[in-house]
Amino acid sequence: MVKASELFGGGSSGTAFLVADEWLTPGTYSYTVPVDARIGCFVMGGGGSGAGTITAGNFATGGGGGGFAYGEYDVTAGTVLTVVVGAGGVNGGLNSDSPGTAGGTTSISGLPAAATISATGGQGGQSGAVGGSAFALGGVGSGGMLHFNGGRSGSCVAGYRQGSGGGGPATIFGAGGKGGDITVAADGKASAGGCALLDCVDDSMSPIGPGNGFTQGAFLLGVMFDVSANYGASSAGSVDDSASSVSGNFTGAGGRYHTTNSSKRSDAGNYGGGGGGAASPTWAKGGAGGGGYAAIIFRRNSQSVDL
Repeated sequence: MVKASELFGGGSSGTAFLVADEWLTPGTYSYTVPVDARIGCFVMGGGGSGAGTITAGNFATGGGGGGFAYGEYDVTAGTVLTVVVGAGGVNGGLNSDSPGTAGGTTSISGLPAAATISATGGQGGQSGAVGGSAFALGGVGSGGMLHFNGGRSGSCVAGYRQGSGGGGPATIFGAGGKGGDITVAADGKASAGGCALLDCVDDSMSPIGPGNGFTQGAFLLGVMFDVSANYGASSAGSVDDSASSVSGNFTGAGGRYHTTNSSKRSDAGNYGGGGGGAASPTWAKGGAGGGGYAAIIFRRNSQSVDL
């Protein structure tokens, strides 16, 4: 597989590309190539939403993180590309046993030879009440030359009321990290979400992110490419905690378990991250998935474009 370092080089100086445009809001867009150029296309799918459960003996996992793909194409001036940014998965029902919903697919089409590059969204969170598996899978990329899978959610132990964290999204830097696996066979357990590149430690409710081993440097302009400014920590898992916990950019959200609090749902994932799962005997709603991302960049060493 092609590595990002082979395409772009390392470090923040001498960037090989210039961002032409990027899309951070789910929807369908049109982009007209202004000049003959070699372009790079980045796509990241939306995160799946977390499941929710209020039934004894049932778990609720977080959603999976969105997948990622990158490709390069020689295009001519006037070429019209269609950019679709996938939405994050929508929260399940309130006070019910509801699996999460999958994140949407992000794609860029209209490329040479009728090519399309795309990345699917993460799977919706799984609920033990409806025969779900122990975790939700991340999305996958297709087309282009570089693909990474989104991180899976944390897993839960069957037969116990638990809420696990969502998976982190895949990015240009690599596969998304998984949410924390819950391995203790007991009710009342929750775990934190994963983030880009980093897995949450099993059974941990502590967030993971920059400052916890995420040291990739930025080498491009744009939201996805500036780690120091735009990448945050995942949100923490919580047990009977009424405080809000905000998930950082490009991260999964923590799972939640509570017995009495009726004002909080699990947190939402961010930029392709999976939402957290929620478990409670009285009130539960999984967190929404984070929306996808797309960008088009120009190569600085293009034969046609002097950037």
